[in-house]
Amino acid sequence: MSKLPYLYVFSIMFFTCQPVWAVDAKNFDDLDQQIYIGQAYPSGNVYVRRFVEGFESTAAWPKRIKLHPVGTDLKGNNFAVFIKTLKSRVIDNIVHSVYIPGDEGMDENHNSCGSGEIQKNNPAYTQLSGDFFNTVVDHCETNEGVAVYRVEPSKYSYMVIAADKEFVLAGTGIIADTIRPLIPLEAREVEKNKQEMTSRLAVDECTTIPAFIDAAKILYEAGIGKTKFKLRLSSYATPGCGGHLTAVYVLDIVDTVPDYSLINTFSIYQYQGLI
Repeated sequence: MSKLPYLYVFSIMFFTCQPVWAVDAKNFDDLDQQIYIGQAYPSGNVYVRRFVEGFESTAAWPKRIKLHPVGTDLKGNNFAVFIKTLKSRVIDNIVHSVYIPGDEGMDENHNSCGSGEIQKNNPAYTQLSGDFFNTVVDHCETNEGVAVYRVEPSKYSYMVIAADKEFVLAGTGIIADTIRPLIPLEAREVEKNKQEMTSRLAVDECTTIPAFIDAAKILYEAGIGKTKFKLRLSSYATPGCGGHLTAVYVLDIVDTVPDYSLINTFSIYQYQGLI
């Protein structure tokens, strides 16, 4: 994956790591290694990546993770069991990967990506939220290192956020059409980036107008165990300066007492192709 010009990826890591159950902001420095994001499909297959850039980690995956649906009020919070990690093949300098939504029967209009097969859409399947692994019709994104888990089959496809079974997310829920609030440092950075973008647009260096973190909408929020802290997931899409469409996911840790102050932020991007 290549990073995009003006793609805003903001990461704050102020604290040293401590055990996750301590009621202290210091324990969230490595949260991006404990949280996973991806998609559950009707087949029962669940595909997730770590919430960290450079996610092709050699670290072992948990044997079980607990799934929390994102963007839907579907209940269940099932435990999923680890099956394998996906591998890409390079043939004649071309990366061949599985196009996950097509292989799972949720996107029959996509070109083949060299591995797996594009299945006909099953009319019994229902998509409850956006697909984390969706790309434009002719783009094949590598999914090297993505983990595959397994739950009971259903008729639903939905985005998930997941955690190791030791890490409890409580009081889960969705928040529709709520803009993620900015802290002053983020607001200043966004303003700086927008000024730079305006200068580039003036000399025809940009073919599309990028979006920034001030466009992020909250998708999901949950309490963390029996602490005063909450986990918040937001996202926004940006074409960058040159039409490279990317979904950016922002994971915040907020202190609910007394005023929802931001403690830590992690960001990842999922490239979707040239538009």
